[in-house]
This record gives sequence, C-alpha cells and structure tokens, in this order.
Amino acid sequence: MQKCPMSHQQDGIGRVKRIAAHVTAAQAPAIVQDMGEGLFRTLADLPGPRSTNTRAYDAGVHRYLGSLHDKYGDIFKVAHEGKQLVVVRDKLRVNMLLTSESFGKTWAGDGLSSSKVEYVMNLIQPMLAAKSPFHLSDNGGTEDLMRKELKKFFIRPEVFKSAWKAQAEKFCESIVPGTVDVQPLCFDLFECMVMRILCGDKVDSAMDATGPAFRQAFDYFVQRYTTGGHTYTVSPADEAAMEVLRDASERSVKVVLAGERSKAPSLLEEMRTGGYPEEVIITTMVNVMIAAVEAPASALARTLQELAFNRSLQEDMRHASGQHLEDMTLEALRRFAPATLVLREALTDVVLGDVLLPKGTVVGICVSAVHACPEHFSQPQNFLSDRELNLNTKMFLTFSGGPRGCLGKYFAVEMMAIGLSQLTKQFYLMPNEEYHESCDFPKFMEWSTEGLYLKVMER
Repeated sequence: MQKCPMSHQQDGIGRVKRIAAHVTAAQAPAIVQDMGEGLFRTLADLPGPRSTNTRAYDAGVHRYLGSLHDKYGDIFKVAHEGKQLVVVRDKLRVNMLLTSESFGKTWAGDGLSSSKVEYVMNLIQPMLAAKSPFHLSDNGGTEDLMRKELKKFFIRPEVFKSAWKAQAEKFCESIVPGTVDVQPLCFDLFECMVMRILCGDKVDSAMDATGPAFRQAFDYFVQRYTTGGHTYTVSPADEAAMEVLRDASERSVKVVLAGERSKAPSLLEEMRTGGYPEEVIITTMVNVMIAAVEAPASALARTLQELAFNRSLQEDMRHASGQHLEDMTLEALRRFAPATLVLREALTDVVLGDVLLPKGTVVGICVSAVHACPEHFSQPQNFLSDRELNLNTKMFLTFSGGPRGCLGKYFAVEMMAIGLSQLTKQFYLMPNEEYHESCDFPKFMEWSTEGLYLKVMER
C-alpha cells in the first residue's frame, strides 16, 4: 500500500500547498494569478484509470476506490455516470473538503432524481425531495438554518439513554435463540430506538400507526438494487415506495401531535414547537428513519459478526462499560463504517491542496479507505478493543465531519453502545458455517444480499 502523505508533487508545490490550505474560495484565483501558471495541478494532471470498472464501482465502491488508492496514491480521478469524480485520502485535503465553505454537500444524483424523490448516492433508499432539516442539496439556505435550530436537540443523547436501554432489554427478550439473520434484527432494534427519538412516550402508538412500512420499503430497495441491470434513475415504483413511507409517517405524526404533548423529549414535538409546517415534519420523519436506521444497523450487524468469530473480543464487549464501552463502539464504527462515500461539490473555483478544481467538481472521500490507511490508524484492519477514539479524532470519518457532518452522531454512538452491550450480555454469538456472506450489493452502504447469519444462544 502506498503511504498516505500526498504524492506526485511538483517542484514548488510544498510552498503552494501551505498557502492553499488557508485560502478562501475568493482568494484562490488570485493566488494562481500571482504565483504563475504551472504551480498548481489541474484535473488533467491527476492520475486515475483510463476506464472505470463500473461493476466493481457499483457492487463495492469502497473496495474499488481503496484499490485505486493503493495504485495511484492519495488523490486520483475516476469517471462515473459520465462525470469525473476526484477522490482524496490525505489529512490536508480531507480536512479542507469537510470544513471549507468552498464545498457543499452533494449526495443527490443530478439528473437521476424526480420531482418527488431525490436519489441518494450513499444510502440504499432515495429521500423525499420536500424541505426538511436533512435535505441533501441545500448549501447555506433554509435547511442549514433549520439544522442549526435543531442541533441542540441532537447533542443530548443522555435524555434518551434509560428509555433506549429499556427498549433494548425488551427487544432482546423477543429474540428466539438459534440461527438468526442479524441484519434485519439490527434494523428492527434501531427502528424502535429511532422512533423513540421522534415520538417520545407516544412511540408505541406511533409504531402501531406506521406498521411495517419502513421495513417493507427497505426490503424493496434491497431487491431493487440487487437485481442485475437495474437503473439508477428514480422510477415510478421508487416513488410509490416512498409515498407509502410518507403516508405511514403522516399517520405517526398525527398520533404524536394529537392530544397531550409527550412528556418525554420528542423531535416531532420539538419541530411543532418551532413552528415547522406539518409537511416538513412528515418529510423529516421519513428521512430520519431512512438515514438513522439502515446505516447503524449495517455497522451493528457486522460488529456482531466480528464478535462471533472472536470470543475474547466478545467477552470484552460484554463486560465493557463507561469509556471503554464507548471506545469499543467507536472502534466498531471505524472498522465497519456503514456509509462508505462522502461527496462534496466545489461551489466555486478552489485550490484543494496542490490541485486547482473548477466550480462544480465533485470530490469524494472513501471512508473505508481512510480508515484502512496505516498512516491514519495503526493496524487498521484489526479491531483493537483498546484503541482510544472520540468523535473529534482526526480522520475518524464514520459521521463525515465539519459543519455538514452527521447531525445525529451522538445519538448513533449511544444507541450502538446500548445495542452491543445488551446483545452480548444476554447472548452468546457464534459463527454459522452453513451460510456465506455476500457483499455484492450495488449501492454504497454495506449490506449482505444473502443475509448475515449467526448462531445466537442464550447465556
């Protein structure tokens, strides 16, 4: 594997790089003019494959991009869907990409979305295109203001901790020991905990109103992208699936907002207090359920598989508490980062390290490749129970980073820790040799198309 520090630098680039790391988008063109042509590389100068292995990109984007990092170094370009994608891995460029106001979030696929549904590049489902605090294509507009207003709600996981623990205990009691596909199990566990965030103490009646809609839609999209020869463009069937989710969410919202206010914290109640229109609240519920359930469910399922094959690690997790439990949870989220590609778009001509990027250039960070780089993490392919991490650790990118990073990261870590703790306290996890994992899933979140089966036995 090539080292992570930037490579392919030209004479004089070191000086330019130090300056470029601090320039604003408005300054970048002036610096090019002052320092002369030839000191910055352009897109044409970047290495990369002559043609893209589309199948490899679709079926396992993180493995494919990781192999290209091994071949071309810390920055390269690759064509996808007729456009050039620049991919970076070094600290300087990653930090600039995530923190600079010169780049905006761009998860949606241009030309692939419909008027109702927005195609999302690194989650299984699309998202509703209506306004919400978690709308993907807004940069500095209404949705950013909404995010800021609700941020205080998402930095208080402690107010849900006892309720989540009670939910996890009750959920574990419902698990039938034997050979279990842990992927849907983890999905169902996170669904009930996320519904608690949304609905407060009205969670049970809200889940009754929602029914199995989210799980059914999830299964639909898994099958939709598993089928060979599928298209990326949002189809009428996709719109229909999302409309089912919208209707189910509307039923839940009406349950939660009817009658007395929830005595427990509730995101939906918080939004009503903030004066948000009902349609925005409904759209937010759909998009939160998509983003906050499927991704952590993937990470939890793969962590359980790791623990099944490593008994000593499983026992360590079983007895972990406090900071050690948090460290192990963060290590699980590093090792099995669920959403593997972070995308940003240059909002203006901008210098990224030593490369001048024109406005509109899409730049990606392959989270798995960053987490697998030994320059960033020692023994990156190993699950180290004593690795000390926190959400501010440099190059820990499971939740992206910067001002546009994941709003729910504190909730996700706490829910993941509770799930791991409760499951390992109540059950032995063992490999099931009769089943073989298939990761051949043509989307950007790791999900086994043939299930992820483990032997789950009561202690």
